Amino acid sequence: LTGSEAYDEEVFNSNVTFLRRSYLFGASFHQHLRDLLAGCLGLEPAPASPLRGGRGNGPRNNTPHSPAGDSRSIQRPDPSRMFPCTRPAPPGSPGAAARAAAAGGRDNSTLWLELVQCGLTFLLDVVLHSRERRGVKQWHEIFVGAFAYEPVAAQWFIQALCSPTERSGTWLRSFLLLCPDVMARNSFVRLVAHAVAALAPREEGMLREAAAHARKAAGGGVAGAVERTAAAAGGSTIVALVEEVTELMSQAPQYWRNADELFLLVRDLAASHDALREYMVGTEMIARLSLFVAGEKATEVIKGRFLPHSFEPPAPDLDPQARAAFYASQQQIVAAAAAAYSLPDFMYLLEAIAALVDVHQVTKAELLECDDYQRADLTPGAKAALAAVFADNCGQLGPMAGMGQNDLAAYLEQCGSANSNIRFQVQSILAKYDTTNEGRLSQAGFFSYYCESALTRPKEVWHNLHAAGFRNDLTRGDMSQQGGAQPLDEIMQRPSLSLPPVSMEALTSFTFYQAANDSGGGGDGPILQRVCLNDNGASQTILQACLGELSNAAPGWHGENTVTLVKFMLEQMLELDDPYVQARLETILISDNLSVLIYATVHYNSLINSYQAQQQGQEQTQANFNQDMQSRQVVERYIGVMRTLLKCPHAARYLNECQPRWDWMRDWQQHPVSGNYQSYHEVSPKQVELTSAGADDVNGIYTYDGTCDNAPKYVKSGGGGGVEGDDQFVLYRCKLQDNQHQWYISIVQAGQQPGTNEDVDFYYAPSISRQGYEEGYEANPPEKGWVALPPKGFSPAPEIYLITSDDEVDEADLVSDGETQAEGQG
Repeated sequence: LTGSEAYDEEVFNSNVTFLRRSYLFGASFHQHLRDLLAGCLGLEPAPASPLRGGRGNGPRNNTPHSPAGDSRSIQRPDPSRMFPCTRPAPPGSPGAAARAAAAGGRDNSTLWLELVQCGLTFLLDVVLHSRERRGVKQWHEIFVGAFAYEPVAAQWFIQALCSPTERSGTWLRSFLLLCPDVMARNSFVRLVAHAVAALAPREEGMLREAAAHARKAAGGGVAGAVERTAAAAGGSTIVALVEEVTELMSQAPQYWRNADELFLLVRDLAASHDALREYMVGTEMIARLSLFVAGEKATEVIKGRFLPHSFEPPAPDLDPQARAAFYASQQQIVAAAAAAYSLPDFMYLLEAIAALVDVHQVTKAELLECDDYQRADLTPGAKAALAAVFADNCGQLGPMAGMGQNDLAAYLEQCGSANSNIRFQVQSILAKYDTTNEGRLSQAGFFSYYCESALTRPKEVWHNLHAAGFRNDLTRGDMSQQGGAQPLDEIMQRPSLSLPPVSMEALTSFTFYQAANDSGGGGDGPILQRVCLNDNGASQTILQACLGELSNAAPGWHGENTVTLVKFMLEQMLELDDPYVQARLETILISDNLSVLIYATVHYNSLINSYQAQQQGQEQTQANFNQDMQSRQVVERYIGVMRTLLKCPHAARYLNECQPRWDWMRDWQQHPVSGNYQSYHEVSPKQVELTSAGADDVNGIYTYDGTCDNAPKYVKSGGGGGVEGDDQFVLYRCKLQDNQHQWYISIVQAGQQPGTNEDVDFYYAPSISRQGYEEGYEANPPEKGWVALPPKGFSPAPEIYLITSDDEVDEADLVSDGETQAEGQG
C-alpha cells in the first residue's frame, strides 16, 4: 500500500467528523434550529444576537433566577400560529383523521411534545456544551413558554431528570456537580426551576400529602426514609426530583468547586410553590442544609442524622481504655466529615435556607449581560458598583490616574485574596489587563478583570462586592440585611413557623448564626426573626445561648466578634412586635444570672468592694488586680451592649421604667472603679488635636470616648474625609498578639471595636505603659514618635496636642440615649 492509500480513509473520516461537529456546534445552526422550534411551537422567534460584528444597542433581557421573575417576559404559545403538523385539531373535526394518518397515527399533542423533548435534549446535550454559544436566553423563553402552555412538557422533563436508565438521567449530576461552566449550570437550574413552577399547581394535592408523610416521618430515622420514598412513589414527579437533589447533597463536599448551583436549585424550588416548600421543610431539608453552614460546630443530633457513617461496633472483649479510644477515633472521623461540609463557602446556601423558612429575598443581580463567553460584558449595574469600588481604592491620585501596584495590592489584601503571593498576582493583573501610560490599572482594565472573574469565579466577585458594602441588588448600604430584603412588616404578617424537630434545633443553635456570620454570607437576620416570630420557646432558647456566649466571650479584641454577633442578634429579635416582646426583654435584662443588667451589676459590685477594701488600707494583690481588670472589661463590654439595646424602641421604654437598676452606668467613666484615671490619680484629657499629618484627613479634634486596652480612646469629631457612613477616625491603644501594646490612628467600622483586621490604619506609635502591672494604664496618647503605615498613611507623621480644659466637650450619656428613643416612640 502507498502512504496515501494507507491513511486516505482515516483522513476522510476525520474530516467528516470535524465537519459534522463544526456544523453541530455552529452558532448559525443553533439559531436556525431555535427559530424553527419556536415557529413549530407557536412562539414568536426572539431576535438573536448577531453572529459577527459589534454589540447591539437594544435593551437586554436580564431575567433573575426566580421563576416568578422570569415569567414576566415569557410569551404563551399561540395555537393559531403553530405549524400545521402541530396545530391542535378538535377530535372528529374535518381533516383530523387525515393529519393523524400523515403523522404516522400520532396526534398533534404527541408531535408537539416530541418537538419539546427534541429541543430540550439538543439544548442540554449540545448547546450548553458549545464553546461559542449564543441565544441561550432565547432557548429558555421557548421552553418556559412551552412549560406554561402545557405542563405535560414540564412533567416529561422532570421525569427525564430522574430516570437512571436514560441519557437524560445524568443531567442532574452532570450540571449540578461535574460541570465546570458556571453559566451552563445557571442555565440548567433556571430551566429546572421553571419546569417545577409550571407543574407544581397540578401536583399540589400530592405535594401536600407528601408533606404530611414527611412530617410524620421526621425524626424516624430509617423508617422515615422509607415513608418518604413511598410518598415519592405515589405519583408526584416533583417529589422524585427533590429526592434526587437530596441524594446529590451528600456528594457536594467532594465536588465543592461546582456545587453552588445545587443550593441555588434548592432555593428556587422552595420559592416556586408553597406546597413544595412545605414538603421540603418536612423532609428536614433545613437541618440538612445547616450542616453545610455549621460543619463540625453542628449539634450531635444533626451530625448523627445526616453524616454518612457506617461504623462497626467495638469488639465486646475490649478493655475500657481501648473502647474509649475506639469511640474517640469515631468522633474524630465524624468531626472531619462535618468539617468537610462547611469548608466550601457555598454562595447560595443561606438564600436556600431563607427560602425554606418563607423569607422573601432580593436575589443576586445579574453580573453579565450576555450568555456567550466570546462576547461577555458586565451589566450597567455591575459596572456602576465596580466603578465605585475602583474609585475608592485608587489612592490620592484618584480614579483618572488608575490603581498603582500598592493600591492594587492593598485592595486585594483587603478583599482577602486567597493568593499567597499578592505581589505576583498584582503583576499578573497589570500584565494582562488594560493600563494607563504610567503602568497603572485603568478602570477599563478593572472591568475586564471582573468580567473574566464573573465568568469563571462569580463567588469571588460577590465576596468582593459584599466586602465593599454592596448588597445583592448592587446598591450600597447596611450589609446586615443584604441577603434578605423583606421588610420587617412583611415578616410580621407571616404565620408562626412550624418546623420539624431537627430543623428547629438547627435554627435555634447559636453556632448556626455564628458560622453564618463567619462566612460573611449575610441574610441570617431575617432567618432569625422568622424563627422567633410568635414563638417564645425558640426565642428563649436563642436568647439563653446568646447570653451564655456573651458571658464566655474572650476578653479584649479576641472576643469582639462574638460580642458584635450577640448585639446583632439581640437587635434583630427586639425588632419583632409580637406577644413575646416583654418575655424577651426580661430574659435579656433581668430574669437570669447571665442577663445583661444582673451580670454587669455583679461585676460592678465586685469592683466597688475591691475599691472600698483598698480605701481601708488593704493591700491589693496581683490576683485581685487581675480580677478587677477582668471585671472592668466585663462592665465596659456590657455597657456597650446596653447602648445597643437603647437603640431598640421596646428596650428603651422598658429600661426607662427601671432606670434605678442601671443608673450607675451613666457615671461609669467618672467613677473611681472604672480605672480610667482615679485608680492611678491621673486624668486623661477630654480632647486631643492632631496636626501636621501627611494624610490630611487624619488631622483635627478628637474627643474622649471611653477606653480601649486600659487606655483612653478618642474619636474624631464630625468624622472627616475618607470616612463612609458611620465609620470614624479613632485614636486608640491595643494589645498585639505578641502581648505588646501599640497606639494607632485608624478608620474603624461603625459598630466595631478598634484593634481588629477590619481597621484601616494610618499611623502607629509605641506604647509606654505604666510599669508594675500586667496591663499597665496609660493616661495620655504619645504626642510624638508616630510612624506612617502605607498605603493610607504617609509622611509627615502627626503631632498630638493635649486639650485639658474640662468644658471642651459635652458627652452624652446612656440616659439621654434612652430618653431620646422613648420620646421618639411616645
